[in-house]
Amino acid sequence: EVGAGVMRDEVALGVARYFQLVCAKNYSKVTWVSDALGNGSLPSNFTGAVYAELCLTADSVDKLTTMDTGALVIDTMYWLHPEHTLYIMDLISDADWWYEQGFDPFAQPGCLEMITEWIIKAEANHSDVYVNPPANFTGVRGGSIWTSGGWGNGPEWGTEIAPNLESDEPIESLVQTEGAREARALASAARDAEVLKAMPAVARAMAETNMRRSMVKRQQARAISRAQRLSSQTSRNLAKKLMDSSSTGVSTTVVNPSAGKLMNSGQAALPATRRWAQWLKTNATVNAGLKLGYANDYSGDSSSTLDSFATQIQAMATRLASFVSMMEYWG
Repeated sequence: EVGAGVMRDEVALGVARYFQLVCAKNYSKVTWVSDALGNGSLPSNFTGAVYAELCLTADSVDKLTTMDTGALVIDTMYWLHPEHTLYIMDLISDADWWYEQGFDPFAQPGCLEMITEWIIKAEANHSDVYVNPPANFTGVRGGSIWTSGGWGNGPEWGTEIAPNLESDEPIESLVQTEGAREARALASAARDAEVLKAMPAVARAMAETNMRRSMVKRQQARAISRAQRLSSQTSRNLAKKLMDSSSTGVSTTVVNPSAGKLMNSGQAALPATRRWAQWLKTNATVNAGLKLGYANDYSGDSSSTLDSFATQIQAMATRLASFVSMMEYWG
């Protein structure tokens, strides 16, 4: 499927389906494909379309795995190329871009909420910032303080901190100063954690607002264009006679998102994208053939009972199609 697409959205959907197939089986391939999407070698519009398809197919009933493939892919891309991952996120946040790529405008807010959550999880997985302080944290407890030291590398709560004996400052002052600094750092991290939790909802609200503004802007642009085309009396009379259109020169018709989706979804994939998709298809086909051969060698059978049944069904369907074609010709 990934190599059969010609349009950008078709190839992006094929890549999303490919991820659903291999995520639970081969993480190395997930890393290779995520690296290609995130290193800038492929067009940004195509990578953004893959983001969108990962979101739109996240709840598909015909998924081949129960894993959250979108979260895994975004996590891998952020680990390899964090800047480009965030750049693509900014790109798909544009309501005009979303519409021009042929996606449903009403699906954008939900997708941005989901992708924002994925990126926040990726940031947490690959960040050195400690954002989960102990619930009973009070900064300094006697001569003991909490220090994060990165992800699990620091001392546990209650561990004694060795003082700097070469310093002229009193030990108690050192402990209190370090404890206060750690307390402020953890309090700031806790506030940041609360902000991060609210970011997906904020992204959804902003996307809904931008989507409405974009639709209003397109409606106004359409009305202006129509008024310019019908600026003369002759053009208005022709529109009235030939198309039974309004002769006022102003259109009050609301822009149909479904019509825009249908017209804009025909964006052809660039040659670089199609070459990469063909490489991905070839890689998957060759590996599938090798593994099928290994399975046949192990089992001693060249095909299974299910394959034989499928062949019979295919032959019957071919004969039925030929019969229907003949009846249509003589009927």
